[in-house]
Amino acid sequence: MTIRPLTEADIKQAAALLADCFPDPWSETSLKEELTEPCAYMLIAEEAALCGLIHLHITGTQWTVNTLAVSPAFRRQGIADRLLVAAMEEAERRGGKQGYLEVRAGNTPARRLYQKHGFYPVGTRKNFYRDPAEDAIIMAYGEERA
Repeated sequence: MTIRPLTEADIKQAAALLADCFPDPWSETSLKEELTEPCAYMLIAEEAALCGLIHLHITGTQWTVNTLAVSPAFRRQGIADRLLVAAMEEAERRGGKQGYLEVRAGNTPARRLYQKHGFYPVGTRKNFYRDPAEDAIIMAYGEERA
């Protein structure tokens, strides 16, 4: 498996992957626009085809995981883990010290993955997700716990 930065040539496949994973996915246009954002960083995982994607915003010492998706056919193979580690390393390389993300309250596998890498819950956003409606757990990395 290869992990590398997303390029414009990957946009169509990336949008299709996100459509397979989320009820309200990013569009090809949105992904293309993100490629021009200096604070955006997107990695993909490939194994014969694009099978995973992570999207970060890195600004100053803070970074945010906006999206982490793995094709349903490739789940439970460590792809999300590898993408998260690679993205966290890049955030650190760029000076990022504090990370944040939101995850569905009921997405236990994702919450376990984030906790494995040092994220911990700091709050809740009520009814943040739709289709179906669900709370988001806000998780942080690298801050001192209150």
